[in-house]
Amino acid sequence: MKILVFDDSELHRKAAEVLLKGHELTVVGTWDEACDALEPNKFDVVMSDLMVPASENALGPTAAEEFAGKEMPLGSIFVLRALSVGVKKIALITDTGH
Repeated sequence: MKILVFDDSELHRKAAEVLLKGHELTVVGTWDEACDALEPNKFDVVMSDLMVPASENALGPTAAEEFAGKEMPLGSIFVLRALSVGVKKIALITDTGH
């Protein structure tokens, strides 16, 4: 399977690489990297962290001044983007730290 993993935690990204060995993985850690990787019909599965640091591209220039770099529940928005480009299987994940 072709899987996109989006998580800002380096530990979680490394764990995904170990646990999902044998699949075609794209592992990213920022909103911008995740959006750049997402293309129509490119992935079978998207796994996204719920809480990730926001970027100016996620917020727009006005909100970016106040919120860029702060964790926000942008994973929920990212999975909607994944649905819009044809991803059929999606997991929105988080840990007890949120």
